[in-house]
Amino acid sequence: MPRDNFSHRTLDALAKRVGFRCSNPKCRRLTAGPRTEIDATISIGVGAHITAASVGGPRFNPEISNTDRSGIGNGIWLCQNCAKLIDNDPMRYSADLLHSWKSEAEESAHREISEAPLYTETHRSETQLSSRRQKIAAWRTAVASEKYDFVDYRSTFLGSAAYSSLRPHLRPEVVAKIESPRTFYVGGARGDNVRQYMLLDEIARIERDWELV
Repeated sequence: MPRDNFSHRTLDALAKRVGFRCSNPKCRRLTAGPRTEIDATISIGVGAHITAASVGGPRFNPEISNTDRSGIGNGIWLCQNCAKLIDNDPMRYSADLLHSWKSEAEESAHREISEAPLYTETHRSETQLSSRRQKIAAWRTAVASEKYDFVDYRSTFLGSAAYSSLRPHLRPEVVAKIESPRTFYVGGARGDNVRQYMLLDEIARIERDWELV
């Protein structure tokens, strides 16, 4: 089966754009370092495909070209463990989520090289936690303020900046229900607010995953 593999140049760029760290926000492991030999290095990094390199692979997207499939936009730098993890559970680790990881990792690397030399790991962690708390608060406010009238919901909320920011962090099955034109039942929800109930529950899950509670 033909594969649209990354070039060595693309792999090099993927690694350098995140400072040779794993892009999984719960990992961020350094993927390169010294070997015992004085002139040798070791790497545990992988340039992983966000959408698979060939038909049948994890998250394969038949709608993109071969060039885009092997391009840097379809790649994410991970440690070997996390690369295996995302391909073993593609429903949990969606393409949207991986794009979000990639963007956050590149922003983190940029901050690390552009801030003052005294910008410490502790400071970086505190900044990330503060940013995530702000996101959680903004998402809760946006979701709680929606009336969730069906016509209003389809025309405004799904196209809002709040939903666009939240969507990559939602589970695929939740996205399918939220964006479905059909009505559905959710245990515990009342009246017309099933989508609101589901989204608030997802935000609480994300908050736990981010270890903010």
